[in-house]
Amino acid sequence: MSEMIFADQNPAMQANLPSVLITRADDFGASPGTNDAILDCLDAGFVRNVGVMVPGPFLHHRFSELVGRQDAFCPGLHATLNSEWAGIRWGPVLAAEDVPSLVRKDGTFHNSTQLLHERGVVSDMLAEISAQLDLIRRLGLRPRYLDTHMVFTWIPGIAEALDVLCQREGLIFSDGPGFAPLPLKPEVTPGEFADALADFVSTHPGTRPVWVTHPAKRDDVSEKFFAEPGRPSASVAESRHHEYVKLSDAAGMSGFACAAHVQPSGYADPFPRISTG
Repeated sequence: MSEMIFADQNPAMQANLPSVLITRADDFGASPGTNDAILDCLDAGFVRNVGVMVPGPFLHHRFSELVGRQDAFCPGLHATLNSEWAGIRWGPVLAAEDVPSLVRKDGTFHNSTQLLHERGVVSDMLAEISAQLDLIRRLGLRPRYLDTHMVFTWIPGIAEALDVLCQREGLIFSDGPGFAPLPLKPEVTPGEFADALADFVSTHPGTRPVWVTHPAKRDDVSEKFFAEPGRPSASVAESRHHEYVKLSDAAGMSGFACAAHVQPSGYADPFPRISTG
């Protein structure tokens, strides 16, 4: 991993500090290729936060390695209540009969947040998310933040309930006030990124931008990430592989950060960190 320094320890940098950017990779546990890619991206140094999908069918694949590195990045709970792909499915960590409003007849989660809204009960949602948090803690991970897979916090009552949960559990609520996503694809140029970030800062005062990515190496599981039964598509696997290639390139991402004038940061970092390359 590239050497990291704190900008506030370098007086020459204080006059022209880069913009803080929370860099996050989601879906650890979704596939072996996802887990492999995320660990490689952590080694490259630009990704500073990892969202763990606890119901993911491959949670235990290289999970001990993630736990062993957790002092070097910011781990989070990627609270998951949906299973959006037709080719590979997952369900709750609780027994399906304990959270019946969250599952289909096959015991897996609903495909969409709209179905979760129509059929889900907030008490079941909170019970399942609490169980996911308990499980990764028992497995040795110390999550510092919580965010939501497919962003279901628009469902009435759930954002407020999760805010209370995070306060009680000592977690940063990534989907709460103070954070907002920066919706840019990984193929964005440094200049385009800098312009978008400057616009974000001017239109979201007091809000920290979050760049959410989904890097994954192509494997047999990622090839099953398609939305419609009987209509496989390589587009998701291909786009996630492209994210992996970019984000795992330590020298390339160090240059990108310098050119875009950004400091990759963890949610819980006392001061944003930057890579010296």
